[in-house]
Amino acid sequence: MDALPADSDDGSTCPRCEQAFRCGVNDDQPCWCSRMVLSAGMLARLRSAYDRCLCGNCLIEMSQAADLDAQLERNPSRRQ
Repeated sequence: MDALPADSDDGSTCPRCEQAFRCGVNDDQPCWCSRMVLSAGMLARLRSAYDRCLCGNCLIEMSQAADLDAQLERNPSRRQ
């Protein structure tokens, strides 16, 4: 994934971490978050839990945690 844009404050606040961030949903070009790959299940959980966009750091953190959970489910012997 490309680097996330600098956290310039456009008035958006992440509902998960409460940090200001630049949301590009209303920009002329597609938002940076459109390049993120999230499972259908993760998207459904995000939509039910949050009513606004999340910052890039939270999306990455949640995506990585979901990837780890999926790996552990496929191979439970890797749990320590």
